[in-house]
Amino acid sequence: MKLYPSLVAVTALSTLLLTSSPVVAGDEVKVLASVNGVEITQPQLQQFMAINYASQPQKPSETDALEEAIRHELLRQEADKKGLAKEAPFLLQLEEIRSRLIVSYALNRYLEEHPVTDEQLQQEYDSRKEEMRRTEYKASHILLETEEEAKEVIAKLDGGGDFAELAKEFSTGPTGKSGGDLGWFAPKQMVPPFSEAVVALEDKAYSREPVKTQFGWHVIYRDGTRTTEPPAMAMLKGQLTKVMKQKQITDYLQQLDSQAKVERF
Repeated sequence: MKLYPSLVAVTALSTLLLTSSPVVAGDEVKVLASVNGVEITQPQLQQFMAINYASQPQKPSETDALEEAIRHELLRQEADKKGLAKEAPFLLQLEEIRSRLIVSYALNRYLEEHPVTDEQLQQEYDSRKEEMRRTEYKASHILLETEEEAKEVIAKLDGGGDFAELAKEFSTGPTGKSGGDLGWFAPKQMVPPFSEAVVALEDKAYSREPVKTQFGWHVIYRDGTRTTEPPAMAMLKGQLTKVMKQKQITDYLQQLDSQAKVERF
């Protein structure tokens, strides 16, 4: 899990990197441009692109990136001429950027030195397994405008009426034409009065009293109940890894805090 500095920090830092990228001895360095005698090399441009366009899904071409790098270098040189790098507001911002970068680097280094193990992932998965298992219901409903109309439909059901046919005839909701079928759903997917009524019913039973929601008055039929199994751990590995890394960072920060002398006023 990479922790990148803010966009402002990255943009400010990128101009400095153009003139400070390390070159490995023996490497053949291709010079792409020269700005008032300052060279922009292929490795420098690659570093410039990696920093400035890291969060962009669509990267620019090297030609466009080079033009942007040239503009950055022109601005950097102009700023040097004016002595802007020595002004106090800039130095404060520079220190803030440095602080953010070193914090990001330190956290990434800690995560690299303490990789999440398969055993830790399995333990995290096992601890969450039960909460990922949920009960779902299959239900249908007949939506009506008034309580009186809903009671009349219930009376027809009491008299042996077919729920699906009554839904097609009387329901004002979009599911009426399909017999009021709502398919399978978890209680939290429905508004509370409706989901509470569904949970209170038994399978193959309909509500004996109209249920009111902001949509109108409902007559509900619960067709079935099932318990869903949690996804396999392999499907959640990426998500669980992120969770574990965040836990590692939290524990690490708490450890540092406990070992330091911190005074809060």
